[in-house]
Amino acid sequence: MCISIRLFGVELRTMDLIGHSVCFSYCRRIFYLCLTIFIALVTGYERVAKIPRFKFVEANLTYVQGEMAVLKCAVENLGTKSVAWRKLPYITPILVGERRFAADERYSANHVPYRDEWNLWIRNAQTSDTGIYECQVSSKHRTLRQNISLLIIERRFKKAINITGARYVERGMPLLLVCNATGEDFPPDEIQWFFDGEKLQSDSRKRLRITDEVNLITHTLKSTLEIMYASMSDTGNYVCRSSARLTTGVRVEVLNAGNIPPRKRGTFNQTTRVENTVQQGVHDVAVILRSTTGTILCLIVLQYIIKSWQLRL
Repeated sequence: MCISIRLFGVELRTMDLIGHSVCFSYCRRIFYLCLTIFIALVTGYERVAKIPRFKFVEANLTYVQGEMAVLKCAVENLGTKSVAWRKLPYITPILVGERRFAADERYSANHVPYRDEWNLWIRNAQTSDTGIYECQVSSKHRTLRQNISLLIIERRFKKAINITGARYVERGMPLLLVCNATGEDFPPDEIQWFFDGEKLQSDSRKRLRITDEVNLITHTLKSTLEIMYASMSDTGNYVCRSSARLTTGVRVEVLNAGNIPPRKRGTFNQTTRVENTVQQGVHDVAVILRSTTGTILCLIVLQYIIKSWQLRL
């Protein structure tokens, strides 16, 4: 009796020298051989599958100065190994796992287990943070490295607020104040006005009008407060506040036209100065006209007297 078995392209034959017992022995050896090969293949696959490897993350990052920079590093099959962060070309690590080695407290670790992420956070990022950062995992097989490029750009605009307008206004004349607020990334959402602590809003009955104008190029919001006819009750402190919580203010004095101190003349708004100039000009012209007319009348009277005296002679 002879049994032929083909395994991996190799034909194995059992000779019928001893009979059935010999065939059974050969079949058992072949079974154990196949089982050993199967176990070796499965074990080798598991070992290969458990080697740490990086997942895809964004490798080129750009942030604006002052923002939080988030550098991601995703590693699967990490096991008991640790992820280390460092900035090239420095050797000293910034982080190892969740432990910080750098003296700069702006650095911190952010572990996201369900994404296999070990991220590096940099709060209040500065232009000096620009550079190449390395995420590293050490293992028996090899050291895995992944580089992340970080660019921090300087802000073009800074938060600011200022108020302009006349500090002294004549009663009955327009009161005009302008508040300019600048944002860093975009213009402020709104500007609020306050008078002696009370919030102001446009009201035609109170002769009050507030208008806003946005400039996206300069990241500026301009708010104009106008009181059409200033009264003595409008004297007080005016404050403007932006949505970024920046505040500035000014005190405005409303003056009586008949009781304006000489030292305060010329401090009125432009409209008042122009009107005063015109009025003074009209007054001067009137004085000149009155003087010229008086002179002409005197000459006419004198000429009449001279002619009368000549006729008598």
